[in-house]
Order: sequence, then C-alpha cells, then structure tokens
Amino acid sequence: MNFGYIASDRKVLTDPSINEAGGSNAWAVAPSRSASGKAMLLANPHLPWAPSQLTYYEAQITAPGLAIYGATQVGLPVLRFGFNNDLGFTNTVNTMQGFTSYKLVLEGDGYRFDGKTLPFDTVTKSYKVKQADGTLKSVSFEQKSTLHGPVFTLPDGKTTVALKVAGLDRPGVLEQYLEMGKARDWGAFEKALRKMQVVMFNIIYADRAGHILYLDNGLLPKHASGDLKYWSAPVPGDTSATLWKDVHSYDDMPKLIDPATGFVQNANDPPWLATWPRALDPKSFPAYVAPVGPMSQRARCRSS
Repeated sequence: MNFGYIASDRKVLTDPSINEAGGSNAWAVAPSRSASGKAMLLANPHLPWAPSQLTYYEAQITAPGLAIYGATQVGLPVLRFGFNNDLGFTNTVNTMQGFTSYKLVLEGDGYRFDGKTLPFDTVTKSYKVKQADGTLKSVSFEQKSTLHGPVFTLPDGKTTVALKVAGLDRPGVLEQYLEMGKARDWGAFEKALRKMQVVMFNIIYADRAGHILYLDNGLLPKHASGDLKYWSAPVPGDTSATLWKDVHSYDDMPKLIDPATGFVQNANDPPWLATWPRALDPKSFPAYVAPVGPMSQRARCRSS
C-alpha cells in the first residue's frame, strides 16, 4: 500500500498527481433517504481484470467471531470491502499526500542539513534477474539514505531527493481490517478506525442501526505551513524546518458521520464533495489536506 498507492515510483520520480487506482465509486445512504427506511451501502471498486497487485476476488469468511462476505486483493487474508450481518464498509483511493520528497544539497561525500555536512548511510542490496537460459543473476547496488529516508536521482539526472513515507511504522493494517470486519456496531467500528493503521483510502460505511460515514482516511504528515502543491513537489531537504515528525490523528481527518443531507459519496475526489449541499469546508482544515478542486464529473454526477 505504501509503495503501490502512496509513494509509487511514478509518483515520486515523475508526477505526484498520478492516480494509481483508476476510478472507484462508493455511496452510503441513510434511512431518511431510502425507500425501505434502511441504510444502504454500494461498493463499486473499478479495478483491472488483468492479473496484478490490484486483482481482487470475492470471498466469504466464516470463523469464530467472524462472518463476512466481500472482496479483497489476491494474497490478503482479510477482506477490504465487505459486510456482515450488522454493517458494511468499502474503500476508494483518496488524494492523501502521504510522502515527501526532500531535495538534497550535496556536498563532498555527504549532504547539507542545518548548516552541517552529514554522511550518507549506505547499505549494499541485491536483486535477481532471470537470464535467457533460465538462470538467475544477482545484481548488487548501493542504497544511500539520509535522515529523511532513501535517496534517489530524478529522471533529469540532476536532482537528488530523499524520500520520507508515512506509515512505515504501522504494521497493523491487516489487523485493523480484521477488526473492522468483526465489528457489530458503530462504536466497535470506530474503535478499529482509531487504530490508524490503514495508510490511505477513503472509508465509506453504513450499518443496520442507520448510521453512515464518510472518512478521508490515511496517514497525513503534519506540516507547519504550505499547501498541497508545495508538499507534492520536492521541498528543501537541507533544513529541519521542512522535516515532519508526526501524522494527523483520526480526529483531525475530514469526515461526515450521519450528515443531515442523508447520504455520502466518493469518486476518488477530495473530501469536500462527500455530500451535497457541502458539509465539509476546506478552510476548516490545513491547506495541504486535499486539493480544493476542480471536482470530476463522476463526483458531480454522484453527489447530485
């Protein structure tokens, strides 16, 4: 999730605005807006048929304390979209800027930071390449790192950056999805969300009691200033002023719980059009949380 969605090589090395997951949609409708008087949830992930890390399969898991039906990526032992007898949840890829590229100032055999020249940390790594005759050849390389993270040279051949990615200290993503699937009411589900182990993805939810949720979920670095455009491009890496040390909490993130509008939706857009009329104001959040617009036609159609 960290290096497929948040900090893929295409995002880090070429274009940070790239959407790595196509066009998923999700709706949750409150009882007040449904003909049946019951809450409804629709999960509509748009994922490729071709085998890849995005390949999903349908599954039902029945075990002590767990009975859930839904879908997940091949290889994962828990469901990422699903419903049990009391609630359901789904994901869409969001606009979370969960990584920062730091432009380095090289000096000698090191890099500048807060007026000093620091040495790189260097380790030797290797990977195997299959040859024409079927044998495997080991290729070794040196990976340099700074106090920010691993070092890369951008395609222009001139710019050297260090990469810092949120969530590499959060190993409990599958455990959180398991707890979400085992939950039987909103209180238990929110307790699972508060673990903040799922590193990105909007979470849309509905339950038998009639509650609905939109959450702009993920691990968002805390910055003192700057907007999304600033933090999406390489920022100065020679000063501690730009080095973030923490991420936002669950309580900080844009969310709608049982909005008066009676529905929530997302089509991979920023959170500001999660319902209509709008109930989330971009001015109430840091400018780097998400872009203000423009909104896609998918989002406009699904919220109208």
